[in-house]
Amino acid sequence: MIDFKEVERRKSIQINTFFEIQEEGSNTTNGKKTKLYDYYICDNCKAKIPIIKNKEEAIGGRIKTKVNHVQEIELVLCNKCLREGIKQINSYYNLKI
Repeated sequence: MIDFKEVERRKSIQINTFFEIQEEGSNTTNGKKTKLYDYYICDNCKAKIPIIKNKEEAIGGRIKTKVNHVQEIELVLCNKCLREGIKQINSYYNLKI
């Protein structure tokens, strides 16, 4: 279930980064990390959606829609939540998308 109050309050969509730890650090030094990929978190099911430049291979993405003439919301949905997310937007804001 999408929390629309939280979606309306946020300024931008958060991009998270997944790191691979190569060496463990001690309590005084940091360990070495390498960046593997960036990802979004789905607003509906909280699954990781990796950011891929090739749009055909992507398993989700960002959706922008106007709620009224002033307000615009932006959601992140994976492919399996897309249809359910659009239904929730339509019922919450009384729209027809």
